[in-house]
Amino acid sequence: MENPAFFRQIVLESPDGIVVTDALARDHPIVFVNPAFERLTGYTAAEVMHRNCRFLQGSNGHTEERRHLRQALARAEPCTVTLQNYRKDGSMFWNELSISPIHDAVGQLVYFVGIQKDISQRILLEQQLVVEKQSLEEANRKLETLVVHDELTGIYNRKFFDSQLGLQWKTAMRNKEAIGLLLIDIAHFSKLNTQYGHENGNRILKKVADALSQTFSRSSDFIVRFGGDEFVVLAASINQNQAAAYARELGEKVRNLEPPPLYTESGYVMIHLRVGVAVHAPQPDENPEMLLQKAVNALNSYQN
Repeated sequence: MENPAFFRQIVLESPDGIVVTDALARDHPIVFVNPAFERLTGYTAAEVMHRNCRFLQGSNGHTEERRHLRQALARAEPCTVTLQNYRKDGSMFWNELSISPIHDAVGQLVYFVGIQKDISQRILLEQQLVVEKQSLEEANRKLETLVVHDELTGIYNRKFFDSQLGLQWKTAMRNKEAIGLLLIDIAHFSKLNTQYGHENGNRILKKVADALSQTFSRSSDFIVRFGGDEFVVLAASINQNQAAAYARELGEKVRNLEPPPLYTESGYVMIHLRVGVAVHAPQPDENPEMLLQKAVNALNSYQN
């Protein structure tokens, strides 16, 4: 059905902005805009006639989208891009611009028709979703950290140890290697904590955790706050002499902390550790819990 008046009415009543540019003239000037374009941009038809549409883009970026648009125009190909455009009053809106080439009866390119959709609300929602997703991912990362890390000291917690002991035991058995477990506690910590307050007690725990991290720095060493003032180090590929040397080094580090974590009216209070060392090559008929029990039994073997 060919009815020019009918099609013109469709264009005039379209809720989307429609702009027609002259493909034969230099810089593709505007030759027609519909009322929806005027409502969308705030410009009247008279104000935009014979101008290139790029004036709507202002000085913003979107280099890739602009490049894609230029290439499509040069090749007389349809394309759809999303651009930041600006109304006459300076307010920004997101314009989903669809360009189509129009040819005459003999196939010559004569016009480009652009359909403009204000998708600002959709973009805003998408941006909000991205922010919310990032916030959720960050919250999940923090939650995962809290799940396996001790909140006070930042090292692994008892839950992580419980999940790793069996795995490390099986790995040591498969590799036919010994695995070491050091159980550490702070001498007279309960008394210190009661006498000098929890803030000082927490400072001591943090300092001991830092000393542990410095002493056991191999990627195969797992440092755990076991509970209260107890710490555990699970160390793969280690022998008894090495474990004992690490225990002595740790005790020395804690005794010589600079500055010491606890200062009283009588001066600095020196911190002492007790360390129980267990090193064992796992056997198929043994339970990994026996390694922890051996460390408990040996807790008084070293007085630091």
